[in-house]
Amino acid sequence: MKKLIAMILTVLTVCSLAACGNKSGNKAGTISAELPSPFVDCDTLDAAAKLAGFELAVPETVDGYKDRMIEAIKNKLIQVIYKNGDSEIYIRKGIGSHDIRGDYSKYDETNSVAIGDLQVTFKGSNGKVHVATWTNGDYSYAVLTGTDGAGLDKTAMTDIINSVDSEDSTQMPNPFVDCDTLDDAVKLAGFEFVVTETVDRYADRTIEAIENDLIQAIYTSGDNTQLMLRKVIGTDDVSGDYNTYGETNTVTVGNLQVTMKGDNGMISVAIWTDGKYSYAVETQDAPMTSEAVSQLIAGIR
Repeated sequence: MKKLIAMILTVLTVCSLAACGNKSGNKAGTISAELPSPFVDCDTLDAAAKLAGFELAVPETVDGYKDRMIEAIKNKLIQVIYKNGDSEIYIRKGIGSHDIRGDYSKYDETNSVAIGDLQVTFKGSNGKVHVATWTNGDYSYAVLTGTDGAGLDKTAMTDIINSVDSEDSTQMPNPFVDCDTLDDAVKLAGFEFVVTETVDRYADRTIEAIENDLIQAIYTSGDNTQLMLRKVIGTDDVSGDYNTYGETNTVTVGNLQVTMKGDNGMISVAIWTDGKYSYAVETQDAPMTSEAVSQLIAGIR
């Protein structure tokens, strides 16, 4: 299985919390297509909750995995990594109903399992579960079993899922605010965002914002395929898509250097920065040609 510290949702500015520290910094004013990791190391779950904007309740240890590392993405995601030598177990929680597992390996076995009130998807091989994903309310969850390929039996995976976010956990509100117009989003976020009204077959547009931080426009087609355009204060990767793609290229669009990622000549995500703001086009549902993505980027500011 591919190394998993790569994915999700998305969205961060430089962390000012004493209990959290960025994995890598960036020089002020530098325009670069290679953006730093959005994950921020956190000393405690409380610190991660303050950064992400919601809480995650997980056990201190998991079946002998004594070492625990906590990471977060601002206003988007928390993940806890349990380690036992080279073996790792990831528990991840993110805002929204998107798939946040970050593991897109092909498995022989896929099953839908009812665990309490949750409907959980198990993926694995030879009777072992490597990935479990589910949604609950405004959040998506994933449990992943590291890089050693061993997997977990269904009972062990079920026990972990039952330990995540018990019913009495207090949830902080979703930081995303639905906006009727781009003007409303601009007032909330504190900066301009110019995007097209429609994109090809994507007829419906939803606008969301986070106060003093982010604006995103989500375009939805009749078959629920989505395309997302996002702008955030800062110069970090804000795509929310940290999958590993077979092709990564830097493309010049006007005076911008854009990093485009995808497979088989089609683009699933594009990211760039102008030195003050970061931008992303996420079209994983229906990958586009480089030319089409470049044309889309040319109209964003």
